Amino acid sequence: MARWPLAALFVLVAACAVNPVTGRQQVALLSTAQEVDLGAHEHPAILAEYGELQAPAVRDYVARVGQGLAARSHRPGIAYHFTVLDSPILNAFAIPGGYVYVTRGLLAELNNEAELAGVIGHEIGHVTARHGVTRYTQQAGYQLLRGVALMLEPGLANWTQLSDLAFTATVRGYGRNEELQSDELGLAYAAAAGYDTGQLHHFFETLQRQERDADGGGYHGLFATHPETQARIERLRGLERANPGGKEVGREAYLQAIDGITVGPSPDEGRVVEGRYLNVPYDVALTIPGGWQARTARGRLLLTPRGGGVAWEAQMRPAQAGENSETVMRQLLAQVGSPARPAWALHPHGAQVVDAAASAAGKPVGVRITTWVHQGHVTVVTALAPAGAFARLAPAFDQITATLAPLTASEIQRAQPLHLRIQRAQAATSFAALAGSDPTPDHDPTWLSFFNGYGGAPNPRAGDLVKVIAP
Repeated sequence: MARWPLAALFVLVAACAVNPVTGRQQVALLSTAQEVDLGAHEHPAILAEYGELQAPAVRDYVARVGQGLAARSHRPGIAYHFTVLDSPILNAFAIPGGYVYVTRGLLAELNNEAELAGVIGHEIGHVTARHGVTRYTQQAGYQLLRGVALMLEPGLANWTQLSDLAFTATVRGYGRNEELQSDELGLAYAAAAGYDTGQLHHFFETLQRQERDADGGGYHGLFATHPETQARIERLRGLERANPGGKEVGREAYLQAIDGITVGPSPDEGRVVEGRYLNVPYDVALTIPGGWQARTARGRLLLTPRGGGVAWEAQMRPAQAGENSETVMRQLLAQVGSPARPAWALHPHGAQVVDAAASAAGKPVGVRITTWVHQGHVTVVTALAPAGAFARLAPAFDQITATLAPLTASEIQRAQPLHLRIQRAQAATSFAALAGSDPTPDHDPTWLSFFNGYGGAPNPRAGDLVKVIAP
């Protein structure tokens, strides 16, 4: 298939096409072939940002469920791709061309295959109704769409590595009517595949609980255009009663499939443990100052104080042959064309530092760059503050940078990832007993009961498989 340059996709004359779901004519800038090609172009960027979960059994299980739903959808003729992302966030999304993603964080929250079918069916609905193509057409251009997304989440403009389409799809989501339509489509596809649709609203109850726990800053707060969650739950319950589907729930098969997946940050994302950032793959530890917020990503750490305005960011990567702190610094300066001369930083493990001037959003900023190479790993620190305040804030940046150090043996142990473990409940099993061995401080018995779909009940049913968190 011929590949279309991205720029060409948005100068085509808009044409009418029949929407596969509604059967009505709609204006669309992209043909089906162009839509599929666009998805193939964006897919690598999403994998680069999140990473794919390296668990073939989980991948194959999710793909099997997804393909069964896709075969019963309004667009069974396109090739669907189902990917499990190595991310702890609770999310699922789709991009044009049949590319559907679920995170391992979402998989850990679900409790049976019917719930998974509802989530995947919902995302297939976005593809079958061509919501991504509609958004392109409505925004009349790729760059304008990006601008809308960045206006909604300006703080992420320079943080995310995602390309524009993926950034918009994962940060903003779709509009209210599109989400409600995908609720209906997902339920219809799950019902056609024989699933008990009475399970589908449980996922939204999980979202609602997390919104409460996060004081509105969770999934619903991020996807500001999603319909209010309680209204969606009530609406979905009505749809479930009207179309109950079959009897397939698949709790045991589902829990056995996800047994052992990582919970929380992936190793190369690092973990924050009692005020320390610990990253085993890159052998980096540092102390996070009180009052600063940490945001982690694959090989990246962003620290910002309350109130914002300044930022301290570390990017980590494997070192190439012959690289040291000085050569990395000189290479960076050459790339930006800076005449600045690097100097040794006051750092116990050896590093170089240089100050430079730059601009952000049209305003002058001061930048302090630090390079540190050790044990085959490169860490580049970029600290930014408004030019007028840089001299005052530079000591605070240096205090953070000075804590950079290789991991100790005890820190390596503390940084080990946690996993989802599946075990069978006995007659005497209680969530209080199970929570007693959970290493996560805020996982009390009530949390564990909801996590397993028991709605706060104190004990699981004897013989049921249950989820616990363990090393």
